Amino acid sequence: MKFDIGSISIWMLAGLLIGAGIFAAGCLQAQDLAAPGAEHSTPTPTPTPAVVSAIARPPSLYVDAHPVRPSYLPGEEAEVLMTFRNEGADSITLRSFPPEICLTNPTWGAVRHYPCGSGTMALEPGESADHILHWDQRDDDGDQVPPGYYSVEAVGIPVEAAGVDGTLYSEGVAVAQVLVRYPQGAMEGHVYINQSRTVNGFAVEFEDITCSSTGARARILVRSSGMPPTMHEGRSDLPTPPPTPPDLNPSAHYRIDDGPKKEFMRVGFEVVDGGTVLVWDFEPIPADAGDLHVVITGLGMWEGVCKFQGDLSGGILPG
Repeated sequence: MKFDIGSISIWMLAGLLIGAGIFAAGCLQAQDLAAPGAEHSTPTPTPTPAVVSAIARPPSLYVDAHPVRPSYLPGEEAEVLMTFRNEGADSITLRSFPPEICLTNPTWGAVRHYPCGSGTMALEPGESADHILHWDQRDDDGDQVPPGYYSVEAVGIPVEAAGVDGTLYSEGVAVAQVLVRYPQGAMEGHVYINQSRTVNGFAVEFEDITCSSTGARARILVRSSGMPPTMHEGRSDLPTPPPTPPDLNPSAHYRIDDGPKKEFMRVGFEVVDGGTVLVWDFEPIPADAGDLHVVITGLGMWEGVCKFQGDLSGGILPG
């Protein structure tokens, strides 16, 4: 058989080139695999983004509560109207109706608990249900509560929405204030105290008290001890003051005559020329009160006892 030398040479050259290519590819692959930190992965198709379903708006329950009458004499049955309204986008079911209700006082804390009712109440969006609480002015021990303010609030409300059980905390005016009056009436008018003490580098001046049938307000000026005193006319129509500055952070309590120690309902402040006026709101003062004792136990970093005593027996001026 006769072979063509030229053809053999061409085939041999092609074989050498193919072999060299395979060898070079193997070397490069080995070099890549040996390189530190090298990563190799098989390409995968880009996944199609999943369709995310819309998240339902969480249930929203608005609770409005207010006493049927603004105040009650001791022993009278107090009534509080409570309205529960579904302001969400879906229907909800109150799994216990009425829900648990608690009455509290600034001084005595929780005084009366009403457990959850055994019924249920389904509310469509925009629908509401009413409940009237009848309170006999007794605490959990069956004793008549003393005069003062009592907050009425529905606590955590068990609900079912879209087949899921949970607890809702109401939105809106969820707390009603029930005032139990003094049988002898409350003090009304204005009295100047005008007493001064030095506490923690501050001059603390008990300026005045404004009294009404629905509450009382004490004004105490706090200034640097080197600044001159400044008096301010008392006012009974002030809005609720903002919280006190952190550098003052006062703590205090009060007592009427020989009665128990009581907590202030609200503590706020006003910035005035010459210092800061602490504005403390408390419950109505009985009409026959003789002395008001205010005790400051903390002011900023200072802790101790700073006492003021105001004579209420003959110093009341028309409000």
